[in-house]
Amino acid sequence: MKTKPKLIFTIFFLVVTLAGCKASESNLINVPDVRGKNIESAQEELTKLGLKVETVEGEYYASVPSNYIVTQSPYPFTKVKPGRKIKLIISKGIAKVIVPDITGLSFSEGREKLAEKKLKVGNITEIEGEPPYGVISLQNPPPGSEISLESYVDITVTISKPQTVPNLIDVHFEEAKEIITKNGYVLGRVIFKESSFHPRGVVIQQEPIPFSKAESGSIINLVINEKP
Repeated sequence: MKTKPKLIFTIFFLVVTLAGCKASESNLINVPDVRGKNIESAQEELTKLGLKVETVEGEYYASVPSNYIVTQSPYPFTKVKPGRKIKLIISKGIAKVIVPDITGLSFSEGREKLAEKKLKVGNITEIEGEPPYGVISLQNPPPGSEISLESYVDITVTISKPQTVPNLIDVHFEEAKEIITKNGYVLGRVIFKESSFHPRGVVIQQEPIPFSKAESGSIINLVINEKP
């Protein structure tokens, strides 16, 4: 019979405890998701719910503007007690870099210098100009500009104007060799072929053809009128 009061007390204790737990749970706050919001609106939303705010400056983020929330702790939808401090990591924005001067450099040198700043080569425009050839003559954005990391820099490269291949038809072979060398070309394949329509020893065919465009250093092949 003595166990009855003890049992009643235990049941009463459990009921009170459960009631207290339920009352305690009803006071918990569901942490909202403030990621991607600006710091002002995030602070206002959390403060209205009775939560405290701690802001921490984070890193640079390409996709998160400056003064916007990157992440938070506790994580969204966690239940916490009133007055709990919510830590907010704030983005410093998109990282900026000063565009280096790459004019006067070769393409490979300019590309390497841009890569050091985490920039990329954008559109490439070729223009005919004076030597030195193959160097960067213009860039956009210009040197000293402040742009985002991983941005593109458009460049203009100076190239040589293609020369006009001289007309060597009916020119004697020996003279043709001198003309080829004088104009910065290289004598290539020479074929001797008989023709009754040209004097002996002269050029009767050439490749590239006369007056076509070919850069300095190109090979010129000849066919000479001679008996095999």
